[in-house]
Amino acid sequence: MRCDEARENLHGDAGRLGHARLGLHLLRCRACRAGAREIRALDSALSALPRFTPSAELLPAVLAQAQARRQTTETQKETRTMKRLAYAVAFLIIAGLLAGGLLTKARPPDGRALLISAAEAMEEAKTIHVVFRGTEAAPDSPTGFRMMPGRGEMWLSDRTVALRYVDSAGELLLASYLDCDTALWWVYDRSKQSLYEANLGAVRERLPQIVAKVSRRFRGEQLVEMMTTEYPDAQESVSTERHEGRLVRVVTFVYTHSKQPRHITARRVFEVDPETARLITARRYAKVEGAPEELIDSLDKVEYDVPMPPGLAEPRCPNDTQTIETSVTLEETSDTVSLVMQHNGVELGRMDTAKAD
Repeated sequence: MRCDEARENLHGDAGRLGHARLGLHLLRCRACRAGAREIRALDSALSALPRFTPSAELLPAVLAQAQARRQTTETQKETRTMKRLAYAVAFLIIAGLLAGGLLTKARPPDGRALLISAAEAMEEAKTIHVVFRGTEAAPDSPTGFRMMPGRGEMWLSDRTVALRYVDSAGELLLASYLDCDTALWWVYDRSKQSLYEANLGAVRERLPQIVAKVSRRFRGEQLVEMMTTEYPDAQESVSTERHEGRLVRVVTFVYTHSKQPRHITARRVFEVDPETARLITARRYAKVEGAPEELIDSLDKVEYDVPMPPGLAEPRCPNDTQTIETSVTLEETSDTVSLVMQHNGVELGRMDTAKAD
């Protein structure tokens, strides 16, 4: 989406898919994001106006004043003028209240709009810490997927991207660390009992931009892209519920897709703090006919602007791990820039980023 299209959509109804595309553009364009903030601030100010229903006596009272004025000081001609004016004033009052939404119910919140704001809040935080449980293929499961055992943690900033995933016993399964300041990237894979290390000195000049874009992709863009590509026509609902003693907005999307021989109904549930517009949790469920619904992945916690913990740069691998030095190259297309880790011609890791809009 171009900036001129984004500005038009800021002032109109872009439809669900258009809202998702607009949100993705706003994550990447600070100028349009500033314009969106001004519009939201104005909308919030208007929404804060008191909502009331004019009493049934409003119009008679206005007419009574006109009648009293006729009886005391005005001529018959002036009375007719005052009556017309009274009707006009009453009409303008009611029309104005209707236009402002004060006589009608408040428009229900739009789930995609809430998630676009949540994605923006994630992108704008200096650091993000998330706790999650991932998905893995499971041919024996009715849905073909299941939740991975254990849990993962990810720390994100414009300078650092770090990941650790442990099994149910707390043993490290997978870890990765990418950092601008040390120009270091390493990946640990327990299945191969290997730690792959790469020095990024050769690409140091491009590194800050790449790491910042990778971080922002994980922090917000993927949330909007899911709405754009995965379920643009999903059934949407928004409710208000209590979570850990506070009220939250719960956004739910239900959609179906076929993966032969299965016909899967999926449900995504997002919890958003209505005061800060920040994402709190996210869960994905899947179900096939005749089988119970399964939780297949979960974002259990999101923390904002928390300090990076010490020791993230240390792999802390088992003693039998072999360390392998790798090479890193930059691959560019017309749309993307990719940081690729390789060893003996085998790709071990990849960080893809979109080029600047």
